[in-house]
Amino acid sequence: MDLCGSDLLVLNEIGYYFEEKDWDVLVGSLLRNLLPGSTVFASHWLGDSDDHLQSGDSIHRHLMKQPHLLHVSGAKFTSFQLDKWVKRDD
Repeated sequence: MDLCGSDLLVLNEIGYYFEEKDWDVLVGSLLRNLLPGSTVFASHWLGDSDDHLQSGDSIHRHLMKQPHLLHVSGAKFTSFQLDKWVKRDD
């Protein structure tokens, strides 16, 4: 996927539908196409559902481990988590 120098990526209510390893591959691919300084937002529900392959906590934990992202802010509520990152200049 070529984002042509995108500067914003929003990952909202999507990570649940990927196995952890597939989520890491997808996120890595998306990040490679972001410009340095780009903003990444992620928001996911923290509940359980039969069709979810991973939890909202797991999704955000994997995003926190991305070496090209600097976590700027975040909030965890009873039912969802919202985080903001900036792509590092690497």
